[in-house]
Amino acid sequence: MGSRFVGFVKRLGLPFALTLAGSYVERRLLTETSLAFLLEETPPLGVPRGLGLTTGLLVLTTFWLLFYGFLVVGRARTQCMELARKDGETEVEERYGLPNLYAQGTSKHARTFNMVQRSHQGIMESFPGYILMSLISATNFPILTAINCALWWYSRIVWTRGYSAGSHPRDRYSHPQSRLFWMNMAALFLLSLLGSFNLVAGYAFFWDVL
Repeated sequence: MGSRFVGFVKRLGLPFALTLAGSYVERRLLTETSLAFLLEETPPLGVPRGLGLTTGLLVLTTFWLLFYGFLVVGRARTQCMELARKDGETEVEERYGLPNLYAQGTSKHARTFNMVQRSHQGIMESFPGYILMSLISATNFPILTAINCALWWYSRIVWTRGYSAGSHPRDRYSHPQSRLFWMNMAALFLLSLLGSFNLVAGYAFFWDVL
């Protein structure tokens, strides 16, 4: 248990170090370049204009996730049910159909559908926390947050392709960039903590260069 915790902390070291450095550089850019407008408040909401970068990406990502769930997962359910019937499987409707989240049984068609369903459900489980951290982070670090959101989205697309098309759960990490979203989550976690501290402090303690 102790060695696993140490290993986990070590893996967080690089994304945390890059995020801290990047957050400082961004605050400098927002004071010394024309990008300062991103911190201007947008009436009547009173939120930084740069927040729009993140909210736009979140809207697009949410649409993609809904699209994937309704069309890709729905199509896979229908196709696997048809193939199961052709192969003579019994109680196909009861095992594959709604309201079942996953297909019941261990046949190849059930496994195929469950891989596709899991590629969607796995994202849904962490999506609320991802949105919350992104919104908090964007209030103070709009550029870095938007970059992490874009990379998170790309990595998740790659991850779902590997998972849904693979023959084993480990295939979700078959692409070199399929693990990237974990670093983005770590970065957003740290940025949201820094942003939360700034909200409580009432000024940009991280980083007071304005």
